[in-house]
Amino acid sequence: MARRSGLDTNQRLLARDIKEQMKLGFRSAITWIGTFHARTYRPLAVPLRALALVLPLGAVLTLSSCTGGGLDSGAIRTTDNNGPDRAQVAVARYREPVQRMFASKGVDFSQPVFMRAIKQDSVIELWAKDKRRSGYKLVKRYEVCNYSGALGPKTRPGDLQTPEGFYEVRAHNMKPQSQFHMSFNLGFPNAHDRSRGWAGSNLMVHGDCTSEGCFAMRDDPMEEIYTVASLNFEAGNGLFYFHSFPFRMTDKALAAQKEHPWYDFWASLQPGYEIFERQRLVPQISSQSGRYIAALPTDPSAQTASNN
Repeated sequence: MARRSGLDTNQRLLARDIKEQMKLGFRSAITWIGTFHARTYRPLAVPLRALALVLPLGAVLTLSSCTGGGLDSGAIRTTDNNGPDRAQVAVARYREPVQRMFASKGVDFSQPVFMRAIKQDSVIELWAKDKRRSGYKLVKRYEVCNYSGALGPKTRPGDLQTPEGFYEVRAHNMKPQSQFHMSFNLGFPNAHDRSRGWAGSNLMVHGDCTSEGCFAMRDDPMEEIYTVASLNFEAGNGLFYFHSFPFRMTDKALAAQKEHPWYDFWASLQPGYEIFERQRLVPQISSQSGRYIAALPTDPSAQTASNN
């Protein structure tokens, strides 16, 4: 006779879902239990042994959160044995290959860089300023291994959405001690996001190919991207811009989303997308009444000034 499991189906489902919530942090799990348990599962008479299937609390407290729902400071694990050395080793390994890659495209690696994510294509594009032509030139496309959520912006902690909009990354956003190999923070929420009451924190581009609201890369490409960003700051550039779009925002593609709940928001992203497509210049971005306003930069040569 088969041995009867000590947990029934409902209890196993609860244990599974609590485990998923604990990936976002202990506080997130407790909040979730209080909010959803009564609606979805049996009343609270669930054996404590169901919780034994969940990660130990000590391990939970070292988990990071791309959604800002955890207790820690986000995508940083202080117990990582490699610590910052891992990032230093990666930069040392990729420094010369990155310089050769830029040279092969006819651009100087010390010039400002720009990154653009297209969710629907699962790609992050790397562009570099071409000082000979006062615009940006495509250097490489990187495959995004994983991102969570549907097309549409991030609006609240725990929604597992990946941000859409116009962001800036500065040196302090670099996270060499990331639990997810290495990472950098996108700077969500920006001024536009805050004006709409959108919230969240620790939204990253990182390695480890697993996502809870971030752009997750495979480790090798992430090391190369991290090196590019590090060299950008070493060269004296104060920041680089990172734009995130749901899809390639042509008139046809946008028109096809006319009935989508996020159509109006996407329509406010399109002018910024089009300026770069037509001019190969990073647009100057502001926000007014909850909408992005994009304009040509007043000084195309000063492409490291703040946009937000």
